[in-house]
Amino acid sequence: MKMADDALARILDEAYSCKHCVANLPHEPRPILSARRDSKIVIIGQAPGARVHLSGIPWKDQSGVALRDWLGVDEAMFYDARNFALLPMGFCYPGKSRQGDLPPRPECAPMWHKRILNSMTEMRLALLVGKYAQDFYLNRNWVHECVPSVGTPKLASSRLLRFIEPRRAKQLCLHASDK
Repeated sequence: MKMADDALARILDEAYSCKHCVANLPHEPRPILSARRDSKIVIIGQAPGARVHLSGIPWKDQSGVALRDWLGVDEAMFYDARNFALLPMGFCYPGKSRQGDLPPRPECAPMWHKRILNSMTEMRLALLVGKYAQDFYLNRNWVHECVPSVGTPKLASSRLLRFIEPRRAKQLCLHASDK
């Protein structure tokens, strides 16, 4: 498995240093994501907000508090990348509009998601959080290409679209604390 770890590490290094859309961002690019080959659950969200951009920690805002509460996990379990990979549609803060944050940059997910997801060999569940993630994955014919193969296309898509009962994510995590 060392080769798989190395491959994902190289992909993540590239993503963390990405400057592809620097001309379209209000700040210097600061890609914010977290993943490991053995992450069990991937949370695909929108894009980092201003607070997350400043902290550099995914979901370190009120939406993260609500998400962790809904999942029934504490911060330690949530931020253990063996449990949760945190993969936004746009890795960098896109800036503000009059109605709130701008949408995630459209280049990011097509450029990075397939490579990252295909390197996550232990993924059991993907949660699509928000309109942009849901539209991107549920309205695409290539959803099967973004999920590591589990035999047939039907099984592959069901692996991505499996639902989770609120507060039950802990049962999917092998690295839950004993507290």
